[in-house]
Amino acid sequence: MNIVFENYSTNYFENLNGTISENCQIFSNKITLDKFIAVLMNVKYASGKMMIDGELSNNVISKYRGFYVVDEFMLYEHLNVYDNLSLVLKSNKMSPVTIYRKIDSLNEKLNVDLDNKIKECDEDTIIKLFYAKVVLSDSHFAIIKNYNNYTKIFNKKNIYKFTSMFDEDNINYIILRDKKEKLVDDLPILKLGKSKISHVK
Repeated sequence: MNIVFENYSTNYFENLNGTISENCQIFSNKITLDKFIAVLMNVKYASGKMMIDGELSNNVISKYRGFYVVDEFMLYEHLNVYDNLSLVLKSNKMSPVTIYRKIDSLNEKLNVDLDNKIKECDEDTIIKLFYAKVVLSDSHFAIIKNYNNYTKIFNKKNIYKFTSMFDEDNINYIILRDKKEKLVDDLPILKLGKSKISHVK
């Protein structure tokens, strides 16, 4: 993974510079992190450059940038597991048969009960479902939001399980934090400021 900002300016940032060249943990205040998600996902017509794996991405719409935001609100408790997963594929206008085949194929690895309601699932299943949504979205980068004080599902133990699944599939990820502490011990911590992304020693 390689994301490079060169004097990148939008209505959220002015002259942002820095490089994200590995899976990492980025910390800053919550407002700045929300703005950063907007920049990664869908801000167009910016000045300067945002390069994703060597390609200029300023005017590339979010669907083709390859990012997928993961937070605890991406699962709907009133729907069962299958319906939650199918929402990702329905947004790409896939046929019901194709959706079934894709979910059924992925579930050979996950081994979860597709008929269960979300509120009936344990933490291990929930983590698998977050992972499944990223895989089904055909994304190259997962942006993991971990800066709400009430977030429980993304504790240190579960984050390790989650990122280990991504490591197996070579899916890159960025963990966004409002605290400097490490959630995953072997991942570097970067600091996101108003105009710079820098390594924390």
